Amino acid sequence: MAIDFKRHAENEEMEKTFDFLQKNKNMIFTLIASIAVIIILVNLYKSNEVKTKVIASDKLYEVNKAFQDKEYAKVIELGPNYLEKYSGYGAAGDIMIITAQAFIREGKTDEAISLLEKNMGSNTVHGPTEFAANNILGGLYMDKWFETKDSKLAEKAGKYYNNAAIADNGFHKNKGLYLAANSYSKAGNTAKAKELLKPLYENDKDVDYQLKQKIKFLYEGLD
Repeated sequence: MAIDFKRHAENEEMEKTFDFLQKNKNMIFTLIASIAVIIILVNLYKSNEVKTKVIASDKLYEVNKAFQDKEYAKVIELGPNYLEKYSGYGAAGDIMIITAQAFIREGKTDEAISLLEKNMGSNTVHGPTEFAANNILGGLYMDKWFETKDSKLAEKAGKYYNNAAIADNGFHKNKGLYLAANSYSKAGNTAKAKELLKPLYENDKDVDYQLKQKIKFLYEGLD
């Protein structure tokens, strides 16, 4: 594109403008070219992001199908790599949960814990995925507590169950708080257990009957 800066201005102000453009035409051409390049790069980035999102969804389908077919070894082989490669995309969170469940089905609970804890702080984990990951971790640590009676494990279980309750949209919140309190009580942290249970114990109108009885029994047993 050619820009003619040699035309004479009709007044002094326009003359100054043309002089400025003439003196700085190389800089102006460079700026225009840079803007064009930026626009092209942004469009390419958006295009690649859409393509990657579709690919991540395809990988989720692949992992989920293998899990449904009980090919747990295949899930364990593919899942961690896909999780790392497509971290940040919504499908990655589901891949993480499915892979953790495959580890559990194969009796590899330490690997499941490691996978979940490693990815808990990433932007892959949010919403339902955050709830599921914390809930699984709470259960795994409680299983370990039943084997060892190590209070530190029950404390961790309480933390993760509580995180699951916080992340939940409300449907499983009360149960999550009960499980967290129960775990803290097993760890000997009765103060934390009572803190979590007290609101449910004192205002149980939104708690279903069976859970209400469990809450009452646990809370009154903490005194």
